[in-house]
Amino acid sequence: MRIGLEGAANFRDLGGHPTASGRSVRRGLLFRSQALDYITPNDQRVLDQLGIRVVWDLRSRSEREQSRAPWVEASGVEVLPLNVNADLRAEDPTLVNLLRDDPTERGALRMMVRTYRCFPQAFARHLRVFFDRLLAGNGLPAIIHCTAGKDRTGFLSAMLLFALDVPKEVVLEDYMATGRYMDFRQLGSGVDVLLTRMLGSSPDPSILNPILETRVEYVEAALESIAERYGSVDGYLETVAGLDGARRQRLHELMLE
Repeated sequence: MRIGLEGAANFRDLGGHPTASGRSVRRGLLFRSQALDYITPNDQRVLDQLGIRVVWDLRSRSEREQSRAPWVEASGVEVLPLNVNADLRAEDPTLVNLLRDDPTERGALRMMVRTYRCFPQAFARHLRVFFDRLLAGNGLPAIIHCTAGKDRTGFLSAMLLFALDVPKEVVLEDYMATGRYMDFRQLGSGVDVLLTRMLGSSPDPSILNPILETRVEYVEAALESIAERYGSVDGYLETVAGLDGARRQRLHELMLE
């Protein structure tokens, strides 16, 4: 459910989604968002009412240093950084070269698909930390966010929903909703600056499309990678996050109604 803050158009409640058992994800527990840098006073009042206790920040160290969120610093919430980018680079250090070697829309698409294929391993050690904290019972309500709230946040949100037995088509719908709510003008200018620094010149505008858009093929690429290495999403979650039957049942008791 979209809440739509003034300074974070893509701020959404992950609650309300139906599960295979007929239950639904509780509202007001976990929210997904873009970066929280532009939170307004009105937004602050909304966030205070939500009672946020933890913010999971999936951005890299350099992203966090270049972009500060006054509300987060002033609110006293616990910030838990998960630097997925470092593990992403370790998993495949050639990702950026795909775009440097082919600075076109085709090259950008290849980079995005490869990035999503790398996500399962890049997130592997972070998922255990994330689910351990949820199961500890003292980490909710919480916000998950990266810069755009699309790729890294999209993958982690999808894994949580799968762990709660939300059907695949609903998980994909939640992922694709980002494309409807994201502020493309604000995000696009930042991506353009990043790409100019990366490529050494201003990129062709067509490159931005695969990078900014939400596409089902991206999530499917991640799921294919999971199936190849772990057999299934359930096998992946059990192996990397320790979500065996008992822990998964506790998660359902905590987050389903």
